[in-house]
Amino acid sequence: MNYLEDVQDLLSRYPLGDGMDPLKLSGPMSLSVGYRDAYIPGQGKGVQTPGVYFFFGPSEALLYVGSSSNLAQRVGRHFEVLTNGAAKANDDAGQGAESVYTVCLANEFYREALAIEYFVIARLRPGNNKHPRPDWNS
Repeated sequence: MNYLEDVQDLLSRYPLGDGMDPLKLSGPMSLSVGYRDAYIPGQGKGVQTPGVYFFFGPSEALLYVGSSSNLAQRVGRHFEVLTNGAAKANDDAGQGAESVYTVCLANEFYREALAIEYFVIARLRPGNNKHPRPDWNS
């Protein structure tokens, strides 16, 4: 199963307002990111941008989905950059991650990030997302 394609397909069908472009994944983003130095593709280094992030493991398996009002800062907190430049996961969410993809949103749509996160989690159920969502049983 190619979760990367599945995620992009779900995002393209996410219900947005009339006249808005479909959501698209950006990436991959390097895992060797620091707390303040995360580079968000299409946005730049350390830019405060709301959105949704996706951790993928081997064979593009979807491991984790999260959202934040500041993607660079939040993604950077999941990993510690070692002296050799490699990244080490700081928490269960980042365990096994090999790449990170993002969906950046305009600042006025920051609340939509959580809805998109739930939308994807409820349909694809990534293994590192631990907390059940209200609609997982439907």
